[in-house]
Amino acid sequence: MPPRTTFKDKNRKNRVRENEFRRKRIQLRKLDEITDAQIATLGKIKAAEVKGKPLTTTDLADWKEFQAMGVIREKEGVIILSSAGTLVVSTTEKAK
Repeated sequence: MPPRTTFKDKNRKNRVRENEFRRKRIQLRKLDEITDAQIATLGKIKAAEVKGKPLTTTDLADWKEFQAMGVIREKEGVIILSSAGTLVVSTTEKAK
């Protein structure tokens, strides 16, 4: 029987893992550099979700930056807080 994975397959998997690791590292670096104004914006997003009227991408000019941090998700033009975004908002509320 031939081996289950070939060297080419192992190399491809290693490249994929490295790319995922690099993406996460960049995302965490951006999240570490989050400003107070951005945290306040996340609070507004959460408040809008609680009211049942989530913000759209047209309401938030810099939503791509938040998406790069991994704190929001965009689905059909509607902005939703991710679990990381909810965690950021809840920890800053506790710190106050």
